[in-house]
This record gives sequence, C-alpha cells and structure tokens, in this order.
Amino acid sequence: MTKKELRIIRKELKYAMQDMADELQIAKSTYARYEDGTAAVPEDVAGKVRAVRDRNKAFFHGMTQRIIDHLPAGMCPNALR
Repeated sequence: MTKKELRIIRKELKYAMQDMADELQIAKSTYARYEDGTAAVPEDVAGKVRAVRDRNKAFFHGMTQRIIDHLPAGMCPNALR
C-alpha cells in the first residue's frame, strides 16, 4: 500500500490522523510517517487499514433505508418507502 492510498482511504473515512492511528492501535507519529512516506507501510498495517475501510463500508451500506424503515408510518413520504 502506498502513502497516497493510505491518505485516500483515511480521507474517504473522514478520519483525522489521530483517529486512524487509534483505529490501527499505533502511535500517531508512526501513522504520520507511513502517510508522509518516510516509512514503508507494513503489510499487517495495510491489512488493518483495508479491514477498517471494509467494516466502515459494510456498516454504512443501506443506512438510509434502515433509518427510513425505522421511522413511524406517518413521518416519511411514501416516495422514500
């Protein structure tokens, strides 16, 4: 995984550097070195980054419909159901 891919994934998730470092259970300074390219991204860290991205996508997939499904009948326009 390149530093550019790492940054793109973090931005897609709308995470700050500290949030991503916490999610990966590494120090912020270590994560910053991976993202700025001064250190290579180890395969285990790259795997964790992909897992965080996939977990996040799975959680948010269909979120709008789940919210609509939980609204009381009169609160949602029929066009959304």
